[in-house]
Amino acid sequence: MQRNMAGNLLLLFCGIMLAHQQQANAQDMCSLSRQLVELSCGTPPVAVPVPAPVAAPVSAPTNCEGPYPGFAECEERIQWIMANWNIVEWTQEYIDGGVDGSRCSVQRYLHLYDEGGPWCPWNNNVPQPVTAPVTTPVTAPVTAPVTAPVTAPVTAPVTAPVAAPVAAPVTAPVSPGNCEGPYNAELYPECEVKIQWMMANWDTVEWSQEYINNGVDGSRCSIQRYLNLFDQGAPHCPWQRSEEATNMPIPDSYNLIWNDEFDTDGLVDETKWKYDTFRNSIGWYNNELQYYSSRRPENAVVADGKLQIIARIEDVSAMADYGGQKYTSARMITQDRQAWTYGYFDVRAKVPCGGGTWPAIWTLGTTRGEWPLNGEIDIMEYIGHEPNWVQGFVHTPSGYAGNGQGRRHVLEDACQDFHNYQLLWTENKLEFAVDGKKYYEYNNAGTGAAQWPFDAPQYLLLNTAIGGVLGGEVDDSIFPVTFEIEYVRVYQEGGGTVTASSKALKEKKRDVKPKSMSEAWPESKRKLRH
Repeated sequence: MQRNMAGNLLLLFCGIMLAHQQQANAQDMCSLSRQLVELSCGTPPVAVPVPAPVAAPVSAPTNCEGPYPGFAECEERIQWIMANWNIVEWTQEYIDGGVDGSRCSVQRYLHLYDEGGPWCPWNNNVPQPVTAPVTTPVTAPVTAPVTAPVTAPVTAPVTAPVAAPVAAPVTAPVSPGNCEGPYNAELYPECEVKIQWMMANWDTVEWSQEYINNGVDGSRCSIQRYLNLFDQGAPHCPWQRSEEATNMPIPDSYNLIWNDEFDTDGLVDETKWKYDTFRNSIGWYNNELQYYSSRRPENAVVADGKLQIIARIEDVSAMADYGGQKYTSARMITQDRQAWTYGYFDVRAKVPCGGGTWPAIWTLGTTRGEWPLNGEIDIMEYIGHEPNWVQGFVHTPSGYAGNGQGRRHVLEDACQDFHNYQLLWTENKLEFAVDGKKYYEYNNAGTGAAQWPFDAPQYLLLNTAIGGVLGGEVDDSIFPVTFEIEYVRVYQEGGGTVTASSKALKEKKRDVKPKSMSEAWPESKRKLRH
């Protein structure tokens, strides 16, 4: 019994020594322990309890010098980080986690921190890396069956596409949406990374079927088209040129049901529009700086076949609802005149240039409630400080203000020329286009009003705000500036037809006095938009 106890104690000693000194020679230690047992007890114990690991099943998945066999997604993740660890937005996290670009450092990082792939045998489930330095891409310890069959198919498609745009920034200002080459790396670094990743992984990742269903075939253009329509994470990326975008014509079954061609000079037709002035005395939402006037041709007038909304610097302190503003403008709305549920909206306009301007074509729900319960659709917004873009956005209870859903669209001559800003609103989706080219869509997920409040009427707004959270700092040297609208046309499926040149809608109709402002929209229910 003493003999067995001594043997067991020494075997336990051997196990402890193995656990705490992984880099020591386990066989030598066990050999020493067996000698000690023989000296003290006369005979060795039963077979060695901790043999060397079985080579075949363990060595392959823990190969720190070459690709995995049989773990394609693990290998792709390693290759991607090796190529991108020092250029992506989370670089500092990689560096803090010990990544230095080597394969071993990447595997160590993934083993410790990658929750998305716990089934990947990153490091044989041991937190420490293989400590022996790697001197060549494939060293003697890596057996031929592991390296040869996997190297070519894994390395080439993942590494090659990423290396090119990362090596050096594009020096020439590559036109945004370039479907044949990389983005300017200084202006759009994360956009390029996302494209390269999808080019390398589109048919291997878990959501590849979604990519394929939406037209991705691995080509750069198909990926940019997909990202333009569905990528919510980077609305600032100009994924494609307009000529690459999907056409969004007026559906054949739709007829023109409402329009204003602005072909009669003078003040606006008040059977269609009214002046929105109710917050002048207390200040407008979003910290905007303008005073919206009523029936002043200085700020809103029809001339030369266009509605002109003119923003100025002027003293209107004599106005009864003056609120201290030094800028004047106009905000024309169809509330209490006309509203629509679904349809194709087409507005041809030219926005004003200059820092501090914020013109918009948008809609709000007619059923008054605390914004954004009834939704907001920004058919077009333009920010003067960022003159190469326009944007379309959607605000709902589930996502509004800074969390609104939408996309920016490159339009470098927005304030130099007229363009058509369009919305196709159906019960299933909202689609946004410029000049008939779709650049964004927002889908009805079928989860209820919080995500889709767009099954009730909305009315139209045209305005130029000055300053505020989006307009930013105002350049006083630009004034006066003019937002010009050539026409507004609304089409719906079926419906009576109204020709664009019809004068029928121009006939003066009996004035219908709207509800008082306090009835229509109590102050307690007025909230910031955006």
